Amino acid sequence: MTSAAFPDDRSFPMNHPAIEADMWAMHDHRHTSATTAHSLVAEHLWTALRALGVTGGRMLLRGTDPEALAGMPGALRTARPGQGDQLQASIPHPGRPHPGLELTVFVPDYKPGQFDVVILNASYADVVHHDGDLRHSRWQEHNQAVLSSLSYTAPAGLVAALVSADVLDAADPGPRRAMAHLADLLGAARLPAGTLRSVAGCDSPVDLLLLRRRPDGQPQGGARFEASLQFLFDSVPVRQNEYFHDRPADMLGRPVIKPMPWGPARLTVRPDVVPLAQDLRTTLAQVVRNAIDWGLTARRTMTSTPGDEPDAATQPEPRRRQPGGASGGPPAGLSGGSRGRPPARPPSPREATGPDHPGPLL
Repeated sequence: MTSAAFPDDRSFPMNHPAIEADMWAMHDHRHTSATTAHSLVAEHLWTALRALGVTGGRMLLRGTDPEALAGMPGALRTARPGQGDQLQASIPHPGRPHPGLELTVFVPDYKPGQFDVVILNASYADVVHHDGDLRHSRWQEHNQAVLSSLSYTAPAGLVAALVSADVLDAADPGPRRAMAHLADLLGAARLPAGTLRSVAGCDSPVDLLLLRRRPDGQPQGGARFEASLQFLFDSVPVRQNEYFHDRPADMLGRPVIKPMPWGPARLTVRPDVVPLAQDLRTTLAQVVRNAIDWGLTARRTMTSTPGDEPDAATQPEPRRRQPGGASGGPPAGLSGGSRGRPPARPPSPREATGPDHPGPLL
């Protein structure tokens, strides 16, 4: 089968070693905890959410480690590490961590606009799929999960999604156009290979997306992300989303070519000398500043009380970028040797709209 999303991928018979490798990678994903990494992501994510104006309301947690992603202190968590679920709770007053959370099971009811914040942790996001059918199926599932999360989000509410890098990079722009019809992309951070799990086969880059559900009648804005660009990198044809072409510094590592045992080489991101916690914090701080400049902050009808507004202690620190040697060539800042970190360039708001959203999806 030839996929419009991954036209160069091959599909293999069930007895092929590529299928066995994919099955082992999925097994190792399920049996290797990423709770420590999820807790680190949650810490900096909630700093950004507070700076964007989240002071109350309701939140929905979808996927693995919902207690960690909700900001619950480790000592108070009752679920085993790696356990997946859909949980809901009231958003506590600003402050970290979030003690006293009362998380309850969410039964999907297809009622749109129930939540002010939705945090999605899509399944198998860091698995390296060699088989084209498995890779395409995961891509479809992650797109569907993002769209359904947006359906559950109130106007001007926020969605944070940990998804496969394929969501942004796949050749087929259709799902991204559907997302752009519903929401504005405030920003993204591409986590390096092995961030969540230091296990062979679970070392694909993972993207943290931050989206704002667009109220009816509001023009499209935010960062561009619908197009995926094809170019030569170290003489190898690869694809990358226009967002990272505009903002190469939001890849939290060094882009390199990864040879694949079955199929064409792929572009991946390796960790570099900048500690991940520092890089994620400063990247999200830049995302927050861009969103504030665009006027794309959290909705003002969230339930809160006077004094709940985030103070200076909860504001992300300004991003400090080290001068680097950005390579000439199609995407700016990509280099096989060094990683340039030029200042982010906020694009102008988009004008074209995407197709109608198909409705609540799960």
